[in-house]
Amino acid sequence: MAWNSKSDNPLANIEIVGEGFDDLGRRFIKLKVKGSDRDLPPYSMEDILKPERLYRELGDAGCKLFSRNLQNRLQDILQNYEQIGAPNFSVVTRLGSFRNFYVRPDEIIGNPPLLIELALGSLDSHMLQKYRCRGALENWQDRIGKLCTGNSRLMFAASLACTGPILPFVSGPRTGGFQISGKAEAGKTAAAMVAGSIWGCHRDSMRNEKGFAESWNTTGNELERTAQAHSDALLILDETNIAGGTDKDRALAVLGGAFRLSENTQKGRLNAPERAAWRLYFLSTSNLTLDELADQGGVLIDEQHRGRLVDVVLPSGQGTFGIYQDLHGFADGAALTDAIKSRCRTAFGTPGYSLISKLYKDKNSRSAAKKFVAARRNYYVNRARIMAAAKGLKPLERAIARFATVYAAGCLAINYGIFTWGRKDLLRAILSCQLDGLLQARGTTDKITTLRQQLIDHLVQSRRHSVSLNGKKPASSDHKFGSVPGYSHTHKGIDWLYLTSDQLKAVIGTDKAAGRLKRQLVEEGVLACTGTRALVQRPIFKAKGNKGYRWVHAFRASLLENSIDAPRRLALNKNR
Repeated sequence: MAWNSKSDNPLANIEIVGEGFDDLGRRFIKLKVKGSDRDLPPYSMEDILKPERLYRELGDAGCKLFSRNLQNRLQDILQNYEQIGAPNFSVVTRLGSFRNFYVRPDEIIGNPPLLIELALGSLDSHMLQKYRCRGALENWQDRIGKLCTGNSRLMFAASLACTGPILPFVSGPRTGGFQISGKAEAGKTAAAMVAGSIWGCHRDSMRNEKGFAESWNTTGNELERTAQAHSDALLILDETNIAGGTDKDRALAVLGGAFRLSENTQKGRLNAPERAAWRLYFLSTSNLTLDELADQGGVLIDEQHRGRLVDVVLPSGQGTFGIYQDLHGFADGAALTDAIKSRCRTAFGTPGYSLISKLYKDKNSRSAAKKFVAARRNYYVNRARIMAAAKGLKPLERAIARFATVYAAGCLAINYGIFTWGRKDLLRAILSCQLDGLLQARGTTDKITTLRQQLIDHLVQSRRHSVSLNGKKPASSDHKFGSVPGYSHTHKGIDWLYLTSDQLKAVIGTDKAAGRLKRQLVEEGVLACTGTRALVQRPIFKAKGNKGYRWVHAFRASLLENSIDAPRRLALNKNR
């Protein structure tokens, strides 16, 4: 076939610029369409073998390859191409820090040693488009930054948003998350909007209602891809309430998501090894704390979960208005929330851009920032330990380390003239966020400790009058189930104490603290369970088969021996 014009032979308009490799050694080929001002990204071998995106982007650049014949001929051209000499460029496939430079979706900030080409086609285009700026930095400071002053949770959120670019310089945890939790309509989404305004705002009219944030509802199956689009920045996941259709689904989605985000590894194909794929802190908003989510869903959690997702509760005491401590002249918290949301959709992106520009200006700026961040983190860790000890609190070391990074990031933004509040105010704000959460958790823990003591006291007393099932079991016609304080039984070589459901409810009640106590005892292995239920079927009556079995709460007798007041309790048992 003869090609008579530019439009007749589209392939004549395609120029191979050269080839490059990413940090994993994968080969990429860069193309250019003559006469087009569109800068095409380099394409990997996978992109060429599955070329739908390649054909689409060539078409957008003015080179339409609709026929199978043209597509096959392009494949032949690419297959036969051999690079002469060294690679023309290096390829970057993710966002974030690369030692000497920082990659944004549309720009490289810093001083890369070689020509860099971006190949971000595997990332969500809507998420990449939200990295943008509107208005000058002074505009953000005047319209949004001023409203953070005096509001500890807003100062925390803004500082958290600045952690991404400094994570490469941090010796502590470089992944993990925080969850702003509290009652509905308290301003939690406004705090998330403030954090997001550091980086940008969605372009799509439906998405920009949440500013820069993503939703727990839409990220479950795309969590890894979502995380990759926020590497060395900030991932915001709004509203755990929409993470699943049931209480259990929501709890599993949030707990599982927190674990996956904290592990920061992408699953390989088949036998391929996992590899680090992102580095970030994330922010979640929720009406319930992590423990409350787990309680409602009937899911057991431990310190591993609490270390990966730390609750930041609403400020307490008089003079607070939901998440706010200073309304800045607004009539109420709702009015301030509305103003923040509106302003975060009109002034955004410049704080993050300014932070990166100053941080990656040159080698000296990075070196100075690394020393500054280390000093601020050490200062916070020491202060937090002193204040926690004075209040009788024991924070997790990983949690202290992450709060320290948030403080250091905020201090760096202050040092760069991005935030207008002072270090002392920021220190009080971050410490308040951490210690208030510990105090609230301790209040719940204290109640569980009290219920546990009540239960052990009851078991000690009821054991003296319990019916032993080790000898001849009673007949159902002669004995009413639950008519005695309890039952004792050696089952499969282990000594157990049984209570009926009504008996246990009378001792510890049925509220959330009671549920948490039961889960705690199951986790310790001293309360038997069937699936997620803290109940088991045990033989109570003399009968054939399982006709004599009843549902009971079965406690190991060792629960009494291991209690704090074990000597007194054992003495009571010997004297019964």
